[in-house]
Amino acid sequence: MVVVYLTAYTTSTADSLRDWRPVDRGCFFENERQLQYFKSYSQAHCDMECRSNKTLETCGCVSFSHPRGKNTPVCGPGKRDCLFTLSKRFSLFENGTAQDKKLKKTNLEECQCLPSCSEIRYDIDIVELTRNWTKFASKVDATKLRDPAKINTSLSPGESRPNIAVLNLFFKKNTVSSVMRSPMMTFSELVANIGGVMSLFIGCSIVSVFEIFYFLTLRILVNVWKQKRQKKKKKSSFFVQTPYIE
Repeated sequence: MVVVYLTAYTTSTADSLRDWRPVDRGCFFENERQLQYFKSYSQAHCDMECRSNKTLETCGCVSFSHPRGKNTPVCGPGKRDCLFTLSKRFSLFENGTAQDKKLKKTNLEECQCLPSCSEIRYDIDIVELTRNWTKFASKVDATKLRDPAKINTSLSPGESRPNIAVLNLFFKKNTVSSVMRSPMMTFSELVANIGGVMSLFIGCSIVSVFEIFYFLTLRILVNVWKQKRQKKKKKSSFFVQTPYIE
Protein backbone atom coordinates (compact mmCIF):
# COMPACT_ATOMS: atom_id res chain seq x y z
CA MET A 1 0.00 0.00 0.00
CA VAL A 2 1.26 3.44 -0.92
CA VAL A 3 0.33 6.59 1.02
CA VAL A 4 0.90 9.97 -0.62
CA TYR A 5 0.87 13.15 1.48
CA LEU A 6 0.27 16.41 -0.38
CA THR A 7 1.32 19.88 0.79
CA ALA A 8 -0.17 22.80 -1.14
CA TYR A 9 1.56 26.14 -1.75
CA THR A 10 0.20 29.17 -3.57
CA THR A 11 2.30 31.99 -5.00
CA SER A 12 1.02 35.40 -6.09
CA THR A 13 2.68 38.61 -7.22
CA ALA A 14 1.83 42.22 -6.44
CA ASP A 15 0.55 44.34 -9.33
CA SER A 16 3.24 46.94 -8.59
CA LEU A 17 5.78 44.53 -10.09
CA ARG A 18 4.16 44.48 -13.54
CA ASP A 19 6.39 47.36 -14.65
CA TRP A 20 9.52 45.38 -13.73
CA ARG A 21 11.36 43.21 -16.19
CA PRO A 22 10.57 39.47 -15.83
CA VAL A 23 14.24 38.76 -15.07
CA ASP A 24 14.23 41.30 -12.22
CA ARG A 25 10.96 40.13 -10.68
CA GLY A 26 11.79 36.45 -11.30
CA CYS A 27 8.50 35.35 -12.88
CA PHE A 28 6.16 35.70 -15.85
CA PHE A 29 2.64 37.07 -15.62
CA GLU A 30 -0.07 35.27 -17.59
CA ASN A 31 -0.13 36.14 -21.29
CA GLU A 32 3.31 37.70 -20.90
CA ARG A 33 5.03 34.79 -22.64
CA GLN A 34 3.41 32.55 -25.24
CA LEU A 35 4.42 28.90 -25.72
CA GLN A 36 4.32 26.99 -28.98
CA TYR A 37 2.70 23.75 -27.80
CA PHE A 38 0.77 24.86 -24.69
CA LYS A 39 -2.08 27.34 -24.30
CA SER A 40 -1.18 28.36 -20.74
CA TYR A 41 2.27 29.19 -19.41
CA SER A 42 3.91 27.36 -16.55
CA GLN A 43 7.52 26.59 -15.72
CA ALA A 44 6.95 22.86 -16.29
CA HIS A 45 5.40 23.49 -19.74
CA CYS A 46 8.26 25.80 -20.66
CA ASP A 47 10.89 23.24 -19.57
CA MET A 48 9.18 20.49 -21.55
CA GLU A 49 8.92 22.62 -24.67
CA CYS A 50 12.54 23.72 -24.33
CA ARG A 51 13.70 20.11 -24.04
CA SER A 52 11.71 19.22 -27.13
CA ASN A 53 13.28 22.05 -29.13
CA LYS A 54 16.80 21.19 -27.91
CA THR A 55 16.26 17.52 -28.77
CA LEU A 56 15.08 18.40 -32.27
CA GLU A 57 18.05 20.74 -32.73
CA THR A 58 20.63 18.21 -31.51
CA CYS A 59 19.24 14.83 -32.59
CA GLY A 60 17.06 15.83 -35.53
CA CYS A 61 14.00 14.29 -33.87
CA VAL A 62 12.08 14.36 -30.58
CA SER A 63 11.16 11.76 -28.01
CA PHE A 64 7.66 10.29 -28.21
CA SER A 65 6.86 11.82 -24.80
CA HIS A 66 7.79 15.37 -25.87
CA PRO A 67 5.33 17.86 -27.36
CA ARG A 68 5.84 18.22 -31.10
CA GLY A 69 4.30 19.41 -34.32
CA LYS A 70 2.52 17.27 -36.89
CA ASN A 71 5.56 17.05 -39.19
CA THR A 72 8.19 16.58 -36.45
CA PRO A 73 9.89 13.15 -36.62
CA VAL A 74 9.91 10.89 -33.56
CA CYS A 75 13.25 9.40 -32.51
CA GLY A 76 13.70 5.68 -33.06
CA PRO A 77 16.09 3.16 -31.45
CA GLY A 78 19.00 4.51 -33.49
CA LYS A 79 18.83 7.85 -31.65
CA ARG A 80 18.93 6.28 -28.20
CA ASP A 81 22.50 7.42 -27.44
CA CYS A 82 21.75 10.98 -28.53
CA LEU A 83 18.63 11.10 -26.35
CA PHE A 84 20.49 9.66 -23.36
CA THR A 85 23.34 12.18 -23.68
CA LEU A 86 20.93 15.07 -24.00
CA SER A 87 18.80 13.90 -21.06
CA LYS A 88 21.86 14.05 -18.76
CA ARG A 89 22.39 17.70 -19.66
CA PHE A 90 18.85 18.52 -18.57
CA SER A 91 18.90 16.26 -15.51
CA LEU A 92 17.84 17.79 -12.21
CA PHE A 93 20.43 15.72 -10.35
CA GLU A 94 23.98 16.92 -9.77
CA ASN A 95 25.79 14.25 -11.74
CA GLY A 96 27.87 13.98 -14.86
CA THR A 97 31.12 15.63 -15.82
CA ALA A 98 32.01 19.29 -15.47
CA GLN A 99 31.33 19.72 -19.18
CA ASP A 100 27.84 18.24 -18.77
CA LYS A 101 27.12 20.60 -15.86
CA LYS A 102 28.32 23.57 -17.92
CA LEU A 103 26.09 22.56 -20.83
CA LYS A 104 23.19 22.01 -18.44
CA LYS A 105 23.57 25.54 -17.07
CA THR A 106 23.82 26.95 -20.60
CA ASN A 107 20.71 25.09 -21.72
CA LEU A 108 18.69 26.26 -18.72
CA GLU A 109 19.77 29.87 -19.26
CA GLU A 110 18.79 29.71 -22.93
CA CYS A 111 15.35 28.37 -22.03
CA GLN A 112 14.61 31.29 -19.65
CA CYS A 113 11.81 29.28 -18.05
CA LEU A 114 10.95 31.47 -15.09
CA PRO A 115 8.19 30.48 -12.67
CA SER A 116 4.67 31.73 -13.15
CA CYS A 117 3.77 34.80 -11.09
CA SER A 118 0.56 33.09 -9.93
CA GLU A 119 0.74 29.36 -9.38
CA ILE A 120 -0.32 26.47 -7.15
CA ARG A 121 2.37 23.95 -6.28
CA TYR A 122 2.17 20.60 -4.48
CA ASP A 123 4.99 18.92 -2.58
CA ILE A 124 4.67 15.14 -2.37
CA ASP A 125 5.80 12.76 0.39
CA ILE A 126 5.48 9.07 -0.47
CA VAL A 127 5.31 6.33 2.17
CA GLU A 128 5.19 2.62 1.33
CA LEU A 129 3.46 0.34 3.84
CA THR A 130 3.38 -3.44 3.98
CA ARG A 131 -0.06 -5.01 4.36
CA ASN A 132 -1.45 -8.53 4.31
CA TRP A 133 -3.85 -8.80 1.37
CA THR A 134 -5.16 -12.32 2.06
CA LYS A 135 -8.49 -10.89 3.24
CA PHE A 136 -9.21 -9.36 -0.15
CA ALA A 137 -11.33 -11.74 -2.17
CA SER A 138 -10.70 -12.76 -5.72
CA LYS A 139 -14.09 -11.38 -6.68
CA VAL A 140 -13.05 -7.84 -5.77
CA ASP A 141 -13.08 -5.89 -9.02
CA ALA A 142 -12.92 -2.24 -9.99
CA THR A 143 -16.65 -1.78 -9.50
CA LYS A 144 -16.53 -2.98 -5.90
CA LEU A 145 -13.41 -0.95 -5.15
CA ARG A 146 -15.36 2.19 -5.99
CA ASP A 147 -17.93 1.18 -3.37
CA PRO A 148 -16.10 -0.18 -0.27
CA ALA A 149 -19.42 -1.35 1.23
CA LYS A 150 -19.63 -4.09 -1.42
CA ILE A 151 -16.24 -5.61 -0.59
CA ASN A 152 -16.41 -8.92 1.28
CA THR A 153 -13.21 -9.50 3.25
CA SER A 154 -14.33 -12.65 5.06
CA LEU A 155 -13.31 -15.12 2.33
CA SER A 156 -10.53 -17.66 2.64
CA PRO A 157 -6.91 -16.85 1.69
CA GLY A 158 -7.12 -19.25 -1.23
CA GLU A 159 -9.66 -17.01 -2.90
CA SER A 160 -7.58 -13.86 -2.48
CA ARG A 161 -6.02 -11.90 -5.29
CA PRO A 162 -2.33 -10.88 -5.05
CA ASN A 163 -2.50 -8.19 -7.74
CA ILE A 164 -4.42 -5.49 -5.86
CA ALA A 165 -2.77 -2.14 -5.20
CA VAL A 166 -4.14 0.59 -2.97
CA LEU A 167 -3.13 4.24 -3.24
CA ASN A 168 -4.22 6.64 -0.49
CA LEU A 169 -3.98 10.41 -1.01
CA PHE A 170 -4.04 12.78 1.96
CA PHE A 171 -3.28 16.43 2.54
CA LYS A 172 -0.44 16.69 5.03
CA LYS A 173 -1.82 19.95 6.47
CA ASN A 174 -5.30 21.38 6.66
CA THR A 175 -3.94 24.79 5.64
CA VAL A 176 -2.34 26.20 2.49
CA SER A 177 0.92 28.15 2.67
CA SER A 178 0.63 31.35 0.63
CA VAL A 179 3.57 33.42 -0.61
CA MET A 180 3.30 36.97 -1.99
CA ARG A 181 5.98 38.37 -4.29
CA SER A 182 6.28 42.12 -3.63
CA PRO A 183 9.04 44.78 -3.65
CA MET A 184 10.86 45.27 -0.38
CA MET A 185 10.29 49.02 -0.66
CA THR A 186 9.10 51.52 -3.24
CA PHE A 187 11.14 54.48 -4.48
CA SER A 188 9.32 56.90 -2.17
CA GLU A 189 9.99 54.60 0.79
CA LEU A 190 13.66 54.43 -0.19
CA VAL A 191 13.95 58.24 -0.30
CA ALA A 192 12.16 58.52 3.05
CA ASN A 193 14.46 55.95 4.66
CA ILE A 194 17.59 57.64 3.32
CA GLY A 195 16.36 61.01 4.56
CA GLY A 196 15.53 59.55 7.97
CA VAL A 197 18.95 57.92 8.34
CA MET A 198 20.76 61.11 7.28
CA SER A 199 18.66 63.16 9.69
CA LEU A 200 19.38 60.70 12.51
CA PHE A 201 23.15 60.37 12.10
CA ILE A 202 24.35 63.63 10.53
CA GLY A 203 21.42 65.92 11.23
CA CYS A 204 20.67 66.30 7.55
CA SER A 205 17.23 66.58 6.00
CA ILE A 206 15.61 67.73 2.76
CA VAL A 207 15.58 71.27 4.15
CA SER A 208 19.33 71.02 4.67
CA VAL A 209 19.78 70.00 1.04
CA PHE A 210 17.87 73.10 -0.10
CA GLU A 211 19.95 75.22 2.27
CA ILE A 212 23.15 73.87 0.73
CA PHE A 213 21.76 74.60 -2.74
CA TYR A 214 20.83 78.11 -1.61
CA PHE A 215 24.29 78.91 -0.23
CA LEU A 216 26.04 77.51 -3.30
CA THR A 217 23.93 79.38 -5.86
CA LEU A 218 21.46 82.04 -4.79
CA ARG A 219 23.49 83.25 -1.83
CA ILE A 220 26.54 83.85 -4.01
CA LEU A 221 24.49 85.83 -6.53
CA VAL A 222 22.94 87.92 -3.77
CA ASN A 223 26.38 88.69 -2.27
CA VAL A 224 27.75 89.74 -5.68
CA TRP A 225 24.75 92.01 -6.24
CA LYS A 226 25.20 93.61 -2.79
CA GLN A 227 28.90 94.23 -3.42
CA LYS A 228 28.18 95.98 -6.72
CA ARG A 229 25.53 98.11 -5.05
CA GLN A 230 27.91 99.13 -2.24
CA LYS A 231 30.56 100.14 -4.80
CA LYS A 232 28.07 102.41 -6.56
CA LYS A 233 27.17 104.06 -3.25
CA LYS A 234 30.83 104.72 -2.46
CA LYS A 235 31.40 106.38 -5.84
CA SER A 236 28.41 108.67 -5.38
CA SER A 237 29.58 109.69 -1.87
CA PHE A 238 32.97 110.93 -3.21
CA PHE A 239 31.31 113.36 -5.64
CA VAL A 240 30.98 116.85 -4.00
CA GLN A 241 29.18 119.75 -5.71
CA THR A 242 31.29 122.99 -5.75
CA PRO A 243 29.50 126.27 -5.02
CA TYR A 244 28.94 128.68 -7.90
CA ILE A 245 30.79 132.08 -7.46
CA GLU A 246 30.14 135.12 -9.67
